[in-house]
Amino acid sequence: MYQIQKFFRKTGKAFQRFFRRVRSGSLLDIAILAVACLLVIVLIAIFVLTVTAKGEPASGTPQSISQSESYDMNANSLNVEEYDGTVLPETEDAGQEYIDNTLFIGDSNTERMVVYEATTWQNNLGVTGMGIQDVTGTATQKFSGYSSLVTVPKAVELLQPQRIIITFGTNNTGWSADVFAEQYKKALSAIHEAYPSADIIINAVPPVAKQRDYPNISMQTIDSFNQALLELAREEGYTFLNSSEALKDPSTGYAKSGYMVSDGVHLSETGMNALMDYIRTHAHETEDTRPEVSNVPTHVAPPDGLFVTVNEPDSSSSSSSSSSSSKVEGKVKVVFSVAGDTAGGSLSGTLQQEVEPGGTCSAVTATVNSGYAVTWGCSVGTIANVNATSLSFTVPSYVEGGTTITVTASFKKTTCEHTYDAGVVTTEPTCGTAGVKTFTCTKCGATYTESVPATGAHNFSILVSETPAQVGVDGSRVYQCSVCGAQYTEVIPALPDSSTPTPPPSSSTVTSTPTNSTASVESTG
Repeated sequence: MYQIQKFFRKTGKAFQRFFRRVRSGSLLDIAILAVACLLVIVLIAIFVLTVTAKGEPASGTPQSISQSESYDMNANSLNVEEYDGTVLPETEDAGQEYIDNTLFIGDSNTERMVVYEATTWQNNLGVTGMGIQDVTGTATQKFSGYSSLVTVPKAVELLQPQRIIITFGTNNTGWSADVFAEQYKKALSAIHEAYPSADIIINAVPPVAKQRDYPNISMQTIDSFNQALLELAREEGYTFLNSSEALKDPSTGYAKSGYMVSDGVHLSETGMNALMDYIRTHAHETEDTRPEVSNVPTHVAPPDGLFVTVNEPDSSSSSSSSSSSSKVEGKVKVVFSVAGDTAGGSLSGTLQQEVEPGGTCSAVTATVNSGYAVTWGCSVGTIANVNATSLSFTVPSYVEGGTTITVTASFKKTTCEHTYDAGVVTTEPTCGTAGVKTFTCTKCGATYTESVPATGAHNFSILVSETPAQVGVDGSRVYQCSVCGAQYTEVIPALPDSSTPTPPPSSSTVTSTPTNSTASVESTG
């Protein structure tokens, strides 16, 4: 203990002598003090950084969040006031007719317009996984009666639309904005050359959610893409639809809560409704200068598995989206559920299944209550018949093992203003029996029935059989209708017993029976 006290007394005196030399202006001692202070500062900084790095992130926070925290929503925001005449302003609601006369071209979010019944395949060229480079470089569009697929420009030429709204970018986020704009310009030129009569509207790339499955799709890139598209629209004379302002949360710059499905990239039904409302209220209505529209073929859903999924964009080549690789290992989880109101129906079957990429799930049946209709949707892939009551979903072959796909059934009340066909007699009328005629709505398939009057009374003119009457036993005659074959039985009363004494007349005079009396029998035939 004494030695420790002695050590501290000597150390304290040494420090006193050191600071006296510093105060007296000793350059050596001042330099030593400065180095010591700097060393202390460095050690403190190292300690703080070490403690911060060891801090645990919030539970359940995906990797994409830490990568996105530096996003500045104002860094590359669109100043639409500088592009007056290029950006579509707010208008009166143009209604469903405006949507029906517009051809939509794009990737999976465009394809989902059909899933949510915002469009039909006749005015939708959306393909899951498609990039802007595939507009001219890949045959993706299918028409009924055509032996092979055609490119988007050829499809536009066949469909002869009044206007086009084109949306690409989500599957090109590995590119620079300059390369993206260059490819976009090339695609627009090809579409315009194929059918010059259509007005072309460039739609903004939609935002993504802050929490998402695809960290490579960043809001910084999307903002830079939209800025490049706005410049392109002004330079080339197109109009720009700034629909992202309807989908963005103004406080964060990411997609609004509830506007994306669980993957954070694909629009939910709520988000789709907001987008379609924005399109109708920012309409680009011009005089229809098309020549006479004729011989328009029927466009149908694209084949499954044309491109890789959205989480695998690759900008290395113009055909980067092409799915040429073999199936990946591992199973895909498919979860079936009811979206929204459950009053319209229910699902039966195996609602959680695991299948190989490219495999088909066992059928799940939708029981649809009266007054409702079912519409199927999926987070990845396509569904050919979205209104089927029994669905055997096929997992796209390009989906990675371990992925979860959600398949949802939405039950909605039917609001169809029915237009019924001429009707079909489903039960033929007969003599004395009414028939049934069934009418079917040409829009939604609903049916109703009417009674068909009977053809008239039976004509029982054909004697089929006869059983003579006997004493005490009724006879019968069976007649058949000459028109419909129905039968009727007539009863012949039994004959009286001749051995039964006949009571005398009430008078007191008894008369004898005439000797030459004759019995007359009337034929009942």
